[in-house]
Amino acid sequence: MESSRFLPEQAAPGKVRDRGLAALVERGRGAYNAKDGALFLLPQGRAERTVLREKLCFALESAGAVPVEGATEEGHLRSLAERYLRDHPDRNAWASVGQGEIRLAAWCREGEDASGLERVLVALTEEEKGNGAFRTFPETTPQGIRILWAAPSSEGAGAGRPGLRCPSCGTLLGADSPREGAVRLEEGEEPGTLAEVTTPGATTIPELCRQLGIEAGRTLKTLVYSTPSGVAAALLRGDRELSCPKLERALGEPTERAAHDALVRFFGDVAGYCGPLGLPPEVRLLADRDLEGARNLVAGANRRDTHVMGVCLGRDLTPPLADLGAWKAGDPCPDCGALLEEGTLRVLGAFELFDPGRSPEKPLVTANREGKTERPRFWRGRIDLEALQLALEEGTSPCGNA
Repeated sequence: MESSRFLPEQAAPGKVRDRGLAALVERGRGAYNAKDGALFLLPQGRAERTVLREKLCFALESAGAVPVEGATEEGHLRSLAERYLRDHPDRNAWASVGQGEIRLAAWCREGEDASGLERVLVALTEEEKGNGAFRTFPETTPQGIRILWAAPSSEGAGAGRPGLRCPSCGTLLGADSPREGAVRLEEGEEPGTLAEVTTPGATTIPELCRQLGIEAGRTLKTLVYSTPSGVAAALLRGDRELSCPKLERALGEPTERAAHDALVRFFGDVAGYCGPLGLPPEVRLLADRDLEGARNLVAGANRRDTHVMGVCLGRDLTPPLADLGAWKAGDPCPDCGALLEEGTLRVLGAFELFDPGRSPEKPLVTANREGKTERPRFWRGRIDLEALQLALEEGTSPCGNA
């Protein structure tokens, strides 16, 4: 029987920059109300959303998750986990299936957390394996790691956010994605002697480099932050920017830029000339991993119009190292080495894996004849069905126009 489904031919909505939304409306799958930004799915679009949702539920179930409908409140998934995990320990992830999203939650024993989340991510990737532009990538948060499932998109896309993309291999990253390893610019150099140099008015990295004729990567900047427990100083190369979520995760507490009075108390009235040498023990130092073994850097001398040359980590100071630097356009791709480019990423899903002690959920305890089992690790996720449908419409792969 020939389908009588309502499928109107429509012009693309005016002033809409989201190519996926424009394509969905043009193909009669939906209607868009520009006044309040609402998308209404017409019968064909609703049918496609239903198929998409069922495919994802099947993929999640194959990964060990349990999709359920009607779990609309925050505590519903925990209640289901408490009820069934005792007899079905392999089903450690629970998914609330709605019309516009799928929410997941999992309580895991030590060592199970990453594998359970990895199975879900692999299942999602396999389900959309024809969409080569759909990628997952990690970002650091103050509480742990967030893994995003995303696709390159047009500026103005719904669920869009700034990101980085490799034009060669397609790798996606965020500014707060983990950076592996250290970049050493000083290998083979002999450590120099500490020497003060007059730098009048050099309160910025560009001006300091101009006066001394050096590159920004040969400078050491000291960024001062207040925390609930005191004051911390983050050390980075002058050509790198700080990732605040990485700093907060490394410190284990929230941060904010130090107020002027805190700066004066520990460093003096030397804004623009703060440095890591000779500080009181109350200042907690933390250095970016890229500084490991760094030699002959120029740092603030904690006196106006003065810097120190020849600073060597490991000799002049030995702060703990952590991943603190943010990714930026022009950095080499970690997978192929090509230069990363700025772009818009449409976020299809987000999954948060919490560090021990930083979870919003208390541990879940199950009991059976063998005794009690504590599941202290928690992760949660959300899949945006509308964003996924629009990404497919946008045509980021051959499947996008199917």
